Amino acid sequence: MISRNLIFSLTAVILCALYLLIPFEWITGIISQISFDKKIDSESMPYLRIIYQSIIFGAIVTLLVVSIFKNIFLKAFRLSYQAICIMPIYQWITLICLITVVIRIILIFVIANEQVSDFQEYHDFAKHIAAGDGYIRNGQPTAWFPIGYPMFLSVLYRVFGVHATIGQLANILLSLLIIICTYCIADKLFSSPVAKISSLLLAIWPNFLAYTGLLCSDLLFTAFLISMLAVMICINQNKCLPFILIGFLFAMATLTRTGIALFIIPVILYLFLNRDDVPTHKFSLRIAILIIASLIIFAPWWIRNYQVFDRFIPLSTNGGFNFWLGNIQLAQSNDPGAMDILWPDTEYDMSAYGYKIVWEHIKQNPLKFLNQIPIKIINLFILDISGWRWLQKGSDPKHFPFLIATGLSQIYYLLMIVCAGIGIFFTGKHFSKYFRMGHYLIAITFFYWIAIHCVFFGKDRYHLPLVPLIAIYAAYGIISIIERHKEINAKE
Repeated sequence: MISRNLIFSLTAVILCALYLLIPFEWITGIISQISFDKKIDSESMPYLRIIYQSIIFGAIVTLLVVSIFKNIFLKAFRLSYQAICIMPIYQWITLICLITVVIRIILIFVIANEQVSDFQEYHDFAKHIAAGDGYIRNGQPTAWFPIGYPMFLSVLYRVFGVHATIGQLANILLSLLIIICTYCIADKLFSSPVAKISSLLLAIWPNFLAYTGLLCSDLLFTAFLISMLAVMICINQNKCLPFILIGFLFAMATLTRTGIALFIIPVILYLFLNRDDVPTHKFSLRIAILIIASLIIFAPWWIRNYQVFDRFIPLSTNGGFNFWLGNIQLAQSNDPGAMDILWPDTEYDMSAYGYKIVWEHIKQNPLKFLNQIPIKIINLFILDISGWRWLQKGSDPKHFPFLIATGLSQIYYLLMIVCAGIGIFFTGKHFSKYFRMGHYLIAITFFYWIAIHCVFFGKDRYHLPLVPLIAIYAAYGIISIIERHKEINAKE
C-alpha cells in the first residue's frame, strides 16, 4: 500500500515541475477566457502573477510540510481544537473581539489610505448630508446610490466630525457585529466548537480585514444581512419582536444594497415553513407587522424622492446603468467609463433608458446573455483580493507589501473554499444529525445572491456578504477533518 506521505511528496514534485514547464502566458490566456472582455488589463497582471505564484508555492510547501510533519501538525491542531472546545464562551468572545479590534486598528494606522472611487463618493455624500446640504451629487439632489450607507456615515460625521477615520473605526464595530452574529448562527446550526472556529476564521479573514480601511457599503450591508439571518435562525418566533427586527433589518439592508429587495419573498417563505404550530391568522398578523416595520423605514426615502424628483423612486436610480454595465459594456470593454452611447440628462431617465436598451439587447442576443452567466458567477467567486487592491489605490505601495497580502489573501480564501466544500459534504452526510431549517435559509441566501449577480454582473467585491456563511461551513469542514483523522487513528 502506497503511503499518503509519498503521495503528498510526489504531488508537490509534480506541481513544481508544472510551474517550471508551463509559461505564465498560458495561465493568463486561460484567465482571459473567463473575463468579460476576453482580455486582461496591464494593471491586473502583477496581481495575477503573485496570486499564481502564491497558490503554486503555497500548495508545494503545504504538501511537503504535511508529508514530513503531518503527525506533529495534526497533534497541534487537535490540542488547539481541544483548548478551543473547553474555553468558556465569554472568554472566547472576549478573545475574538480583542483579536478583531487590535488587528484592524493596526491595519488602519499602518496603511493610512485615502479613499478612492465609490468610497470617496460615499465620504462626500455623507459630508454634505452632515452639513445640512442634503443628499447631493455634483451639486444636484441625487438618488444614484441608495441612502443607507451615506446616511449611516453622515450620522457619525455629525456626532464625531468629518473624518474618514471615524468611518473606518465604525467598520471595526460592524466587523464585531458580523462576527458575533456568525458565531450565533454557527452555534445554532452546528455546535459551540464550530461557532468558535468560524468566528476565528472570520476575524482573521484577510480580504474581510482589508475592507476595514474603506468607506464602503459592503460591511454595513453584510452586518444587516447577517443580523437578519441570525434573528431568523436563532430567535424564537413565537413573539412579535423578532418580526419587527426582521422587517427593520431587511429594510435597512435594502436601502444599503438594492439587490436584496426581492429577498423578502424567501424570507416570508422561510418564516412560514418555520412557524411551528402558530395558527395561520396569527402568522399573517406577524408578517403584516414585519411589512409595516419595513414600510416605516422605507417611507422617508420614498417621500423625499417624490418631493425632489416628482416621481416614485423606491430605492435608487443607478439600476439601469448597472444593468447596462454588466450586460453590454463590461462584455465589450473592461473600462466602464468608455461609454459610446448618449445617456439622458436625468438620473431617472438614465436608469429607464439603461433597462430599455439591455432588454432589447437580450431579446436580440439571448444566447449571448446566457453564455455570460457562468462568466459572471466565476468573476463573483474566483478571487478574494478586492479590499487590498482598493487599499493600494489609495495609499503608497512602498509602505505596505500589498502584493504579498494579496497572495496570502487568495491562498486563505481558496483554503476556506475547500474546507467549506468539505463542511457542506459532511453536513449532507450527517444531515439527520444537523438538520436545521437554517441550512435551507443559508442555501437560499447563496442562490439568491448568485442569481442577482447573474442578472447584473459579478465582481469579487460582491461576494463579501457571503463570507461569514462560508466561514461557518469551513469551520465545520476543519472539525470534520480532525474528527475523521481521530476515527482513522482509533481504528489503526
